[in-house]
Amino acid sequence: MIEKAFNNKKDIAKFKKEYSSGNIETEVISNLLQPYHEDKYPAIKEYSNFLIDKLNFPAVMMLSQYGQFALFEKFGKHDFTFVGNRTYKNYILKYEDLIIVGHAKREVVIGKERSKSEFIEQLIKFEIEYAQLVMDVIWENRDKLEDFDKKCLEKLEQKKLLSKDGKFINYGKMKS
Repeated sequence: MIEKAFNNKKDIAKFKKEYSSGNIETEVISNLLQPYHEDKYPAIKEYSNFLIDKLNFPAVMMLSQYGQFALFEKFGKHDFTFVGNRTYKNYILKYEDLIIVGHAKREVVIGKERSKSEFIEQLIKFEIEYAQLVMDVIWENRDKLEDFDKKCLEKLEQKKLLSKDGKFINYGKMKS
């Protein structure tokens, strides 16, 4: 389950200070899940196939477009802003034993030593749960969507990738 990592301003401020000064090692999740790693980590191939072959580009873009809105709906105001090449409104999220800084790039904090394969599988599970969190908010607000996005949802239902209640289906081992 995805939840906020910190519930008090003191811990958030401490994390922001460490993060902003580069004292926390992070990596962008999408960099870790690149298709060129799929020979080493078969879970990446299955995940990539789900995103690219089944969901298709418009659906993936819709998940990205509504991500910030979904986090706001679920968790309220963002935890901190970070100014880089633009201003990022970040949430500090926890998934199992992972700390993730999101929304835009979704960076995972590199922490304890662990098997790379298990780490990759855990990141994929997070990404799928994150996609479902976003889809839940999209689904709740589907009457307010632009026509293009409504058609995208209809196509996902027709392809039997989205249930009648807005839940992703048919993604094999990735199902959480």
